[in-house]
Amino acid sequence: MFGGIYHEESNDWSSEICSILKIDTDILPDLYDADQVVGTITGKASDETGLAEGTSVIAGTGDTFAAMLGCGAVMPGDISGHFRYKDIYRWESP
Repeated sequence: MFGGIYHEESNDWSSEICSILKIDTDILPDLYDADQVVGTITGKASDETGLAEGTSVIAGTGDTFAAMLGCGAVMPGDISGHFRYKDIYRWESP
């Protein structure tokens, strides 16, 4: 995830890899859990989108993880394949 610069055990950017790649970690965004509320819809955003002002906004997740959830690969042993950007398949384990 994140091109190899995310350190899963510490749930943070890898200072070691970022250093090797000469990436200043201060410019990287804050990290949140996918279901964490990170804000609310503002009045301006409500006017522009039609979403109700005050609606919670969550951090969300990457496209591949969302596709896996969308095709139902949610149980241990389930696998999904992501072939190209538009074709998602799901196989159930025996």
